[in-house]
Amino acid sequence: MEHNGAPAPGDRPARPWLPGRRAELAALAARVRSVGPGGGALVVRGAAGSGKSALLHATRGFASRAGFLILATSGAPAGTALPYTALHELLHPLLGSAGALPDAQRVALRTAFGEEAGPAPEPFLVALAALGLLTGAAATRPVLALVDGLPWLDEASAQVVAFLARRVGDDPVLLCAAARTEPGRRPFAAGVDSLEPSGLDASAAAEVLAVTGRDLSPAERDEVIAAARGNALALTELPRMWREFMPADGGLLGPAPTPAGRLERGFAALFGALPRAARDAVLVAAVDPGATVTEILAAAARIGGSPVTTGDLDRAAAAGLLRVEENRIRFRHQLVRSGVLHAQPHTRHRAAHTALGAALGSDPYRGAWHRALGMDRPDDEAADALEATHRIALARGSSALAIRALERSAHLTRDPARRGRRLLLAAELGVRLERSDLVRPLLDAAARTAPGARDRARTALLSEPCGHGAAAHGTGGEDLCALAEDAARAADAPLALDLLLAAARSCHRADPGAPTRRRVVATAEHLKGPAWDPRLTAALALAEPVRQAADVLAQLTRAAKEHGVDSDGLRLLGTAAHAVGDPVLATDFLDRAEAGLRERGRLAALSQVLAVQTRARLDLGALRRAGEASAELRRLAAETGCPVDTAGALVAEAGAAALRGDTGAARRLADRAEKTGHGRDADLPAEVALVRGIAACAADHHDEAYDTLRALFPDAGRPAPGSPARDDHSPRPGAARPGHDAPEAGVDDPPCRACFGAIGFLADAAVHAGRHGEAARVVARLARRTAGSPAPLLRAHLRYAAAVLADDIEAETLFRRALADNLARWPWPRARAELAYGGWLRRQHRTAESRPLLRSARLTFDRIGARPWAARAGEELRAAGERTAPPATCSPLRQRALMAGELGPLESQIARLAGLGLSDREVGDRLFLSARTVGAHVGRVLHRLGLASRDGLGTALDTWAG
Repeated sequence: MEHNGAPAPGDRPARPWLPGRRAELAALAARVRSVGPGGGALVVRGAAGSGKSALLHATRGFASRAGFLILATSGAPAGTALPYTALHELLHPLLGSAGALPDAQRVALRTAFGEEAGPAPEPFLVALAALGLLTGAAATRPVLALVDGLPWLDEASAQVVAFLARRVGDDPVLLCAAARTEPGRRPFAAGVDSLEPSGLDASAAAEVLAVTGRDLSPAERDEVIAAARGNALALTELPRMWREFMPADGGLLGPAPTPAGRLERGFAALFGALPRAARDAVLVAAVDPGATVTEILAAAARIGGSPVTTGDLDRAAAAGLLRVEENRIRFRHQLVRSGVLHAQPHTRHRAAHTALGAALGSDPYRGAWHRALGMDRPDDEAADALEATHRIALARGSSALAIRALERSAHLTRDPARRGRRLLLAAELGVRLERSDLVRPLLDAAARTAPGARDRARTALLSEPCGHGAAAHGTGGEDLCALAEDAARAADAPLALDLLLAAARSCHRADPGAPTRRRVVATAEHLKGPAWDPRLTAALALAEPVRQAADVLAQLTRAAKEHGVDSDGLRLLGTAAHAVGDPVLATDFLDRAEAGLRERGRLAALSQVLAVQTRARLDLGALRRAGEASAELRRLAAETGCPVDTAGALVAEAGAAALRGDTGAARRLADRAEKTGHGRDADLPAEVALVRGIAACAADHHDEAYDTLRALFPDAGRPAPGSPARDDHSPRPGAARPGHDAPEAGVDDPPCRACFGAIGFLADAAVHAGRHGEAARVVARLARRTAGSPAPLLRAHLRYAAAVLADDIEAETLFRRALADNLARWPWPRARAELAYGGWLRRQHRTAESRPLLRSARLTFDRIGARPWAARAGEELRAAGERTAPPATCSPLRQRALMAGELGPLESQIARLAGLGLSDREVGDRLFLSARTVGAHVGRVLHRLGLASRDGLGTALDTWAG
């Protein structure tokens, strides 16, 4: 059964040139036949007139005969359509099934289509709902979704179609779209299969002209073939134009860059031969292809000042320019429309828009757009009406269209202050989309409107996220603090807190020095009020993570007991906890934020959470969970175009690879991170150096590791030039011992956060490279600079380094101190301390005491996937006299951990959630996947782990802490 409610793409009579497309037709037929357990997407690409629409029409025929449900939509090149217009046309036959969708998706879809009032829908939830409708329909019969005129879909619909193209492969759904291969056109989803019809050869062209050019002489046919250059539409349309519109000066034979250019000339000539009333009607249809016949006739009458009837449209149809179907006008081809527009001056275009604006009194959205497009000078009434449309666009879930409306409204606004505010509102929406390419020109334009104090503050705030503030508007950290204090005096607390947070973030990205950091702290104290706000906590943590750690951790501990904090607040608290070195608190806050953001489909904020989660979990040693977050971050970025901290994601992946012992991948990823984030993040070079140091440690390149990590501590008193590069295995006489120094006062620059994690690896490398004394001084210096900081991550690594570098007299006391902390959720630091302590006990000939520690360390390293350290623990166990079994015959506990550790990131994420008892649909809703995809992954996991049913999945994964 076909759906015939919407006009079918390419729904025209069979083309005489189709026999020349035998290869393409065979490929399309094969693609339809291949839709079974899974489907996919295919885009037919080609120049204008190459036959894309007709190939889609042929695909429709193949699918219809195979019993497919057929859905269709097409793009219309008009900027006045509501968001999701094309998507609504595509999904209309399935909307009766929307009740089966998850509540959040159903509400988002109905709101986007204007069928329900509610909060502005998240675009990703709309896309998921569309996917759910398609896959739900495909459960009973295969589905073909046809999308013609892809570049002209409204932007919101185009984003959903691109998402569907990437996701329909797991279900019997074939999405087939047509797009021009012209520069500047919107690209389709990456990685989607394509079919590019080539031009018809001379033999096929002659066959076509035998049908379409019967009235032409042989010489004229040769001229048409030469002019058409194998273009299918040109071979079909040029013959009927040839004699009538080929004047002596060359006409259709004159210079033209493409066959499409010749066709536009021909269609323009046909248009020019029409009576004035018919030309007015066709022009109105060209400026708004979505208009109804009634609207077109009313607007055309306003242009000419006399009635226009359907008879005028009949004349255009008789000329072969268009056809009338169900109160709509369909141009024979988009080249007809472009030819009409090119043939008319801009004054006529504006007249058509103005006439439509007047005729659309019952449609305020489209009417406002047309009135605005008809203006060539400022007009406050038109500007106000267009500004109102941005709220409609936002309510339907399209910030991009709202930005366009505000920008055009500002252009029509006379008053500079109002114009500036509209530009700032557009810039604010651009910041939410993380589109710095849109934000920067809007802020520059707003700055030229002589803004007042509050608008200058908003400009500074909006400049900061896109890295545009300091360069363009002189808003460094201290300036932002001053603006925050001004906003507080003006009783605008939300703006003041946002400005403070922006100042702190600027400190975090590029350290401006101690005075600015102190100014942020002082401003935070000034802004404290009776009600605590997560922005204050985050500002202190980002600006002064060492000096303010105690205060921040106290606030975080209190906040952990609060239940009224929203997802954005939890995200800020998690970021603060990560900044001051408490990855356990960070993951707790971020996990709570993640749940809320997933439910609401807020992908940009979710991506930020995943990025910080990845790093926090690496600190703890949850390599598998870190890999899950990193992989999902990449997947969401690829599927939605959501911007991510690419350099941060890469360095986190590099760190995980280094800990797993994949040193080659770690170095490659670190190199990419360094190039990607060069000059954007002050901490990035240190993080990259840390990854390279870990990779060198994993590969037993201890000298390289030591030199790489030592560079992170340039102020710790290197030996004077000429002194021995190496020293003995004890601190030099008089040297401070780690953990035994008084706090050092007067140090303005806190250590970079990468130093927290680097100090333990530096100590390990020093032991093997023979540099105990120098490393001990580095550790002592760091201990003095951070004295009093309660940061758990810093404390754990400092205690570990102190124990590793200590002499035999103090080592045991320091190892016990390192293991005395509650490390139940810190598998990596705990296992490292167990390995080092167990190795020390063995070397002290206390082998019986060493074995339990070494066994525990090896199992933990196996479970988290830290293979080099697992191997070292195994070597220590053998040296302690314990015979270790190979993986094939090792204990079931260890073998299960090893098998679980081989799961891919998405498999492990699905297995973990399924092990909690969630159904396939519940897991799919949480991970934005179809239930069918989840079920396939669960089946593969069960097979790999040797489990008969998912009932044992939770127990099996309990042994695995990755």
